[in-house]
Amino acid sequence: MKKIIIHFLFVASCLSWVLVFILSFIFFSPNQTLQLFNNFLPSSYDLQYSEVMNKGSFLNPILEFSNISIQINDVQVYSANKSHYGFLVSPALIIGKVTMSHIHLEEANILLADYSGQKMPKLKINLDKNISISFHETSLAHLGSEMLINGQLDSLIPGLANGHINISHHGKISNLSIDSDGEDSNFLVNLNTLDWLKFFPNDYLSSSKTMQFGITAIGSLTPKGSSIKGSLNLEESSFSSLTIKKNYGSFFFQSQNGLSILSLKNFLHPFVDEQFPIKFNLRNNTIAIPNLFLSNEVLEFQDSRFSNVVVKDIFATFKSGAMKYSGKIIDLDLLNVYFDELLNIQGFFFGTNNKVQFTITPSQSLIKNKDSDHHPIQITGEGSFTDSSFHLESRVAELAGSINLKLHLPINQSEPLTVKLSGQNISKKIILASLPQNFESVSEFLTNNTELSFSNNIFLDFKGSASDMQSSVKLKLSFDSSRIIINEGLDISFGRGLIEMNKDRLYFHFLPGFVSQIPFRELHGKLQFSTQHLQYLSQHNFLGNEISTLLKDSSLLTDTLHAKASSKGFFNLVSQKQFNSLSIKTKSFSIPVYQSNVLNLKAGQLFAIDFDRVYGKLPSQFLNVDSTIFLRGKNLLDNYELDLLLEAPLQPTKFIPDMSIFKVSGVDVFSAILSVTKNSSPVLKIFSELKGVEFNSRLPFLQKSKLSLLPTDIVITNFLDPEVFIKNSLIELKINSFQIPEGYIAIGKEMPKKYNFIKEAQGLNVYLGLDMIAPGILSNLAQSKTFDKTVNINNFFFDIGTLEVFNNQFSAINGSLTIKNRELKGVINSDKLNGIFAKDASGFLRIELEDTHLQDINFLKSSASSSQIETINARLKMKNSSIQQLEINSLDVYLQKNKNLLTINNISLSSNLISISPLSKNSKAYFSVDSKNDIYKLRGSYLVKDSMKIPILQSYTKFSYFNGDINLQWQNLKRLQDIEGTLNFILKDFVVSNQATNSIALNLLGVLNLKNILGKVANLDLSINEFTSTQLNRVEGDLVFGQARARLASPLFIDTNAAKMKWIGQINKNSSGELSALDLNLDLRVRIGENIPWYAAILGGIPAVAGSAIISEIFEANINELSNYQYEVLGNIDSPKIQRIN
Repeated sequence: MKKIIIHFLFVASCLSWVLVFILSFIFFSPNQTLQLFNNFLPSSYDLQYSEVMNKGSFLNPILEFSNISIQINDVQVYSANKSHYGFLVSPALIIGKVTMSHIHLEEANILLADYSGQKMPKLKINLDKNISISFHETSLAHLGSEMLINGQLDSLIPGLANGHINISHHGKISNLSIDSDGEDSNFLVNLNTLDWLKFFPNDYLSSSKTMQFGITAIGSLTPKGSSIKGSLNLEESSFSSLTIKKNYGSFFFQSQNGLSILSLKNFLHPFVDEQFPIKFNLRNNTIAIPNLFLSNEVLEFQDSRFSNVVVKDIFATFKSGAMKYSGKIIDLDLLNVYFDELLNIQGFFFGTNNKVQFTITPSQSLIKNKDSDHHPIQITGEGSFTDSSFHLESRVAELAGSINLKLHLPINQSEPLTVKLSGQNISKKIILASLPQNFESVSEFLTNNTELSFSNNIFLDFKGSASDMQSSVKLKLSFDSSRIIINEGLDISFGRGLIEMNKDRLYFHFLPGFVSQIPFRELHGKLQFSTQHLQYLSQHNFLGNEISTLLKDSSLLTDTLHAKASSKGFFNLVSQKQFNSLSIKTKSFSIPVYQSNVLNLKAGQLFAIDFDRVYGKLPSQFLNVDSTIFLRGKNLLDNYELDLLLEAPLQPTKFIPDMSIFKVSGVDVFSAILSVTKNSSPVLKIFSELKGVEFNSRLPFLQKSKLSLLPTDIVITNFLDPEVFIKNSLIELKINSFQIPEGYIAIGKEMPKKYNFIKEAQGLNVYLGLDMIAPGILSNLAQSKTFDKTVNINNFFFDIGTLEVFNNQFSAINGSLTIKNRELKGVINSDKLNGIFAKDASGFLRIELEDTHLQDINFLKSSASSSQIETINARLKMKNSSIQQLEINSLDVYLQKNKNLLTINNISLSSNLISISPLSKNSKAYFSVDSKNDIYKLRGSYLVKDSMKIPILQSYTKFSYFNGDINLQWQNLKRLQDIEGTLNFILKDFVVSNQATNSIALNLLGVLNLKNILGKVANLDLSINEFTSTQLNRVEGDLVFGQARARLASPLFIDTNAAKMKWIGQINKNSSGELSALDLNLDLRVRIGENIPWYAAILGGIPAVAGSAIISEIFEANINELSNYQYEVLGNIDSPKIQRIN
């Protein structure tokens, strides 16, 4: 013992001398000491300074540095212009522990870097409780954040600490102040939001260093306790396993004699009951939390098994390293605890450390699994929870059903998942929620492919990995009145069903029900999971109405049809390969074909392979003829096609009724195929050469004799109201309904593709394609009604090689006519006839012709057809066209007729021979005839050249030029009764015929009856050939017709080759309104040198029997001596009295 004490004293003496040596070395030679210290630092460290001195005592040295800097790996991590470092001398210095008593920094820069990979000096630095710390313009930087620190703090002991520190960061200022009186301390903390924790070097805070928070607090510290009041602001921060959501609020903390309370108030997302504080008992090491509620708005855990927790009366004790706790669950939402979600769970819990036991009390909860909706349930049970497993025994009830569940869920998956579950009278949603997660395909199939009732049962015994289908499993499901949808075209509905599944196979048994509307009496099968091979067997009874439903045509089959069928086969769900054989036995039944025609089928047998091909032979009778029908078909499960083939004599009139355009008669043998297709009505296809069938028609291109052959295809659909398609070399016809015919008819040539759209157009559409149409055909069509009144043609198109209309020849004619409601539109194009025409709902017809040339217009002279038309309301326009020698630049005229009144209105004509225009801008040129009252009206400005070249005029008059303004109306074309209006004109080379007593030409002149007047003046026999007509070189006049008279508004001049006549005066009307009493003066000037015998006879009074030779002989000597003569013309226009007045 003595040796040990001596040895200890020796070592202590040696250490004291070492300590004295170190202190002396630091006190007297600080520079050399630091140089020696620098040599012991790792090679990556470099300490530099310009000057150092010791300003402290021997036991408390204070080293003052100038321009100190520290570099690590050539990166400057610390520098200061001026700095002081004081430390206490103690034996701990020998083992590398330094206690700092003084720190002063001026204009310092500190860079906090990651030193995890650096070799750090074996030096531990502690702060003395009475340390003095001061900062002046000290910068602290770390990970892009920088703060500037100024201030001073003396002592770290409550009751003695005093000081104030300001921190400037990101444009904000935070501060800390403390004031002590030797016993109590009062402090103020104001830290603006920042990730403050990253400026602390503690490794245990590394996961929290990104959390941004701000705190404002004021409080006091006393020997008996403390009181702190303030506010806290948390920004959203993410960590490895959780995310703290943004939150803020106020707090109050108070402690006294080991008892403390913490109150949290006004938080954005409260997580405790703010009315009841959290209580701490440091004497007994307990904590009591009245209410705690955590939701995703406060904390969000990754892979958490809860999303919402509301707990009441939490009480925890800490004793001997163990934590015991208990509480009441008010609301708990669990995630991924076998079920995807269990919401609104209530109960109690208690536990020690990580072992928890709980009890679930009845409440209105919600359950959800996979992608289903939440479903209301009531759950009771109990269980336990540890780090390694979760165990639950519960009863889940809904409506009239319930599920008993035993669940053992391993946390670390070292143990197998164990589930035992049984339920009765449960819904589809509960079934889906009850299936394990590795039954994802089963769940998806039940979700998307089943329609279940509410009377379902389930039994499940599962043990194994939660994600391994190779686990031990036994599942039974029973259903009532349910439906399974395999794919879009295949579904199974049944009254009762059972599905049983184990590790390798699935068995099912359904009865009775339907497979895609195919009824079955019984269906059962087996599915091998490893090969996905499905085997099945089914029995069927069919009735007529059920088969009609399958074939989508209730009219095809009668209710008397009965059939039995047996089906068996297999189907591979992966490769889609399948095989099926189907045997069908039928009884006698009938198929209505059309009206009273019925196809009678006797008992037979059919066979089908793979629901695709069907074959059979059935004895039959059709139209009282026995025959055999061969049945063939395909695609029975998809778009099935069934064909019944037979040959029988048919009468086309059974299917094609008589039409006015043609009639069908006769009988022939037809080859027929009756086709039945899914989602379509039956189709009857018929072929015949029509030997023995005759076509009768007014149109020769639609005629056929009984002896000729005409291969024809006929297709008939919709047997109740037949739709008929016929095609041969004469006609292509498709009529959708014969009640109101709709469809199209193509006659002659094959219809060009450009007209294919009329096949789908509404109404009845006609195409006519012929090389030529003879005039007689048009005549027959005009004399008869080609179509019945019930036939409404919508579109009519035509392509004709040559056509003769009213002795006018046209070539390459094509065009169209469209009729919609009461409207009509058409167009025609050919070599000499081009135009468009349209008729609106009011009956107004518009015709526009261009590049149209007519040589024969005799049809215009026929009034038979026009007189039959009672109403006309039309507009005619022509451009760049001609009528014989009349070349029309433009013509625009309105034609209107209302029974007896015909009006040609708004006449505008520009041509080489005749032009017609209005008298003024505000008037219209027109001509009207009232045939009943024999009233005529004529208005307009007329310019006519060479009447002999103008159609219609050339037959009535002869002149070379007429230019006049006409505004007249009269009654009776010859008598000019009640004529009124004005006439201003110039007429040239007008030939006056004296053969008729009241010639039309003289009446149109409107002056007087020259024949009677000249006869009276000259007393001549005007029946002599040379007096039968007179040519007037020029006639110019301006006449005004009133109610009582016709007045020459200006002299009427008549020029001939021999003389010039000037008329003035008026003609009075009689009581009948006719021109009668003459009151005229005539000035006559004879042209010298002209041989006009009848003028000479007027002057000389030659006897009436004298001829031209006599007159010439008498006046041959003195004819040049003739000059002006005046006459007065009085009397009646039929018997004028002429007297010479000079």
